[in-house]
Amino acid sequence: MGDPQDAPQRPLFRIPSASEIQQRQTELQNQASVPSFKPTGRVMDTRATIPQGSSTSGGATSNLTTAKTTALGSPISRPLQGPQSTDMTIQRPTFGPGQLIRPASAQRREPPANRGGLGTNSGPRPRPAPAAVSRTNSTSAPQRSKGTHSIVVNSCQRGNGILNFIKNVPWEYGDIIPDYQVGMTSCALFLRYLQDVLLVARLLNHEAFSLKYHRLHPEYVYTRIRQLGHHYLLRILLCLVDIEDHQASIRDLTRICVYNNITLILAWSQEEAGRYLETFKAYEHKPPDLIKERVDPDYLSKLTDALTQVKSVNKTDVLTLASAFGSLQNIMSASQEELAQCPGFGEQKPLPPLIRSRIFYQSGAGGSWRIPESWLHNLTNLPEHINPTPATILEAAQLAAHLAKADLRRMIPHTEIPLIIHQTWKTTRAQQWPDAMLDCVESWLWAAEPPSSDMTDVVLRNMVPDHTIWNWTQGEDAAFFMWDDDGMDNAIKILWPQWHEGYRKLPANVMRADTFRIFVLKWFGGVYADADTKPLRRPSQWVNSTDLTSWRDPLNGELHPVEPNTPIRLLVGIEADTPVNSDRYWRMGYDHPVELTQWALAGAAGHPAFSNMLQSVAKAADQLASDGTLERADALQLTGPYRWTDVLIEYVEQEGQYNWNSLSGLQDGGRSKTVRDVLVLPITGFSPGRPDGYGNMGSKPITHHDARLVHLAKGSWKHFSLRVEAGKACRTILGLCRNWSRVP
Repeated sequence: MGDPQDAPQRPLFRIPSASEIQQRQTELQNQASVPSFKPTGRVMDTRATIPQGSSTSGGATSNLTTAKTTALGSPISRPLQGPQSTDMTIQRPTFGPGQLIRPASAQRREPPANRGGLGTNSGPRPRPAPAAVSRTNSTSAPQRSKGTHSIVVNSCQRGNGILNFIKNVPWEYGDIIPDYQVGMTSCALFLRYLQDVLLVARLLNHEAFSLKYHRLHPEYVYTRIRQLGHHYLLRILLCLVDIEDHQASIRDLTRICVYNNITLILAWSQEEAGRYLETFKAYEHKPPDLIKERVDPDYLSKLTDALTQVKSVNKTDVLTLASAFGSLQNIMSASQEELAQCPGFGEQKPLPPLIRSRIFYQSGAGGSWRIPESWLHNLTNLPEHINPTPATILEAAQLAAHLAKADLRRMIPHTEIPLIIHQTWKTTRAQQWPDAMLDCVESWLWAAEPPSSDMTDVVLRNMVPDHTIWNWTQGEDAAFFMWDDDGMDNAIKILWPQWHEGYRKLPANVMRADTFRIFVLKWFGGVYADADTKPLRRPSQWVNSTDLTSWRDPLNGELHPVEPNTPIRLLVGIEADTPVNSDRYWRMGYDHPVELTQWALAGAAGHPAFSNMLQSVAKAADQLASDGTLERADALQLTGPYRWTDVLIEYVEQEGQYNWNSLSGLQDGGRSKTVRDVLVLPITGFSPGRPDGYGNMGSKPITHHDARLVHLAKGSWKHFSLRVEAGKACRTILGLCRNWSRVP
């Protein structure tokens, strides 16, 4: 043997520079002939025949980087890897008719016995792409579909599970080279100069292009890239990760994508892959600031944007931390004991069983929801805009509203009000809720959907609400929604964009909550109840035939029969019931002798009273803002029961048949009364159990059959104010100070 020092030195592996790659591209483009593909239903390579005699072993050593020529002559450079790459001679292989170009390392794989190659040579044969691949193999410009609003799908993708999860945008089959074409004209998804967006996915036994398939057929991705050529400015490889040890395969795909100017997107499920396709199409013509919202320059906005990138941190948490520590540096320097003193960051408290199992926190979801399983048995024939697997509370509300309309049993009896319960709170992280709220929400979850009657959990059995005489195992199930601040804001932004800024400018959270309860019922319908209320019977038992009978006006004796063929579309309850011709109502802090409660109400989607209320709030708030007095607005008057009662008075008296004050129950003992399509409950309906004496106003015990829910009056939005308390005493005792503010 000769001196090892005389042996040729193998060049060290290195990644080529951009200039070297460009130079190599130019050389290969000058040498390579442009291929043409025959439409035989299989991917074929008909480039100029490479000289015979090449081998994958022996011969002179070459560089460890090879380049494959694409269909249009541009190379696909790939450094060879693997344990044998250090002692292999890298030469171009011989291709028979119809053979695929495959990496040298891949040719070492023996195909299974039941799989045949396309070549005629002996020895290990290249494994073809699956038979499901049936494309028009042409390097001409891809055919454009007529449907500019649709995702264009290659017909070879029929049966791919990804298509089952493309629900929010239309899609259609088309004669295209890529598997999915989601863009046709200029758009601003990620690059302003983008013309077309391409996502490449692979059908294998109804699965997307996956790492498992890439391990078995590493040549496939090269063939597909060569086939695509340069028809698209942005090319994306969408890959389903379906193996445990995926790091090496992902590195291999990353290198391929970097060398060939391709963006790699990884999905861990078919649902996730389908959502990526939907998102690219949905944002095709959106402006850049909508895709990536601009962060305000102030410090708090920047801090919020940074900290909320952590999945378990929401905006409320950021405000808590900012108030306690002042800066990000102080937050990062704080000890665990100091952080534990902040609300929501301390020791975890035990949660009631239904809240523990049904209420979840997910960043970006906008809240938590539960749709009864009985509603989800048949999700066929859904409209295209309805997502059967909602990712946000807004999508879930759209689904629930649609499903409720499909079955009359999902409506409150004798009404067109869907059995959908809405509640709101700052966050759905139940650990941060007050203890009283936990008890209330747990009761609402029971009212919406009681656990199965054969439950064995002793703790669960002991949690059966004991504050009611009603049988909670009877009645129909209801959907339940807990909206958080972000979910409310997002719903307003999407469904009421013209007043989104006005909504955000409301100076108090309670004003936004008041506005949203009307808004959510206008769009989706259902039952709204404050988080400090407890149901006394299930919403499906709130209305019966005894509530829908004729009644006589106590003021003039006129009989008001139930209007035929007029289903109930709005359900409200009385909060204040005082003598009409006295000053008692304002001395007690109300604005009308007969005033409605706003801590609970129910209605059908689209009811005119909801639209009238929203218009009234927006108009009044805009006027106050222009006058510079919005910050001093009274929540009760601007968005609360005062304005809500005014809107209902106008709606009830619109036809001239009814007098609002005739709805009082002081003279008839309190009873339900129908007015147009509105059912007005007596004070016991939504405000039972008031103490006897001053302020009772005819309220009966919570065990009375008229009682639907009880209000615990926790008033988390209220704060102590000496001026407010002085005004209250002045009104009640002296009959003065009528116009003093009733809220801090």
